[in-house]
Amino acid sequence: MHKEAEGELAKRNHAYLKTIQSLIAKLKAVETVKKDMERGGKNKEESVIAQYRMRMKLLQDTVEESYEQLEVLRQENEDKQSEVSRLHAIKEDLGMAILQSAEE
Repeated sequence: MHKEAEGELAKRNHAYLKTIQSLIAKLKAVETVKKDMERGGKNKEESVIAQYRMRMKLLQDTVEESYEQLEVLRQENEDKQSEVSRLHAIKEDLGMAILQSAEE
């Protein structure tokens, strides 16, 4: 159960990192367009800046959401680890009770 939770956490973390990398690549493309537009005129520059701000906001929102989801996954993982520990303790207690009743 613990390994499954860790595996799930790793998969989601990897997906979030891929999303972030993709958004960073898109942001770099916007920056390139911005540089090209600076050469083209002031009105175009304002348009690119507006697009840049929108994409930057999207990137920030996505990163924040990813961190929130990561925190939820961490909490779920901790909960599952606690449950696994509790189950191991119960297993040990049952094993001891069986051994004691076998001795009697």
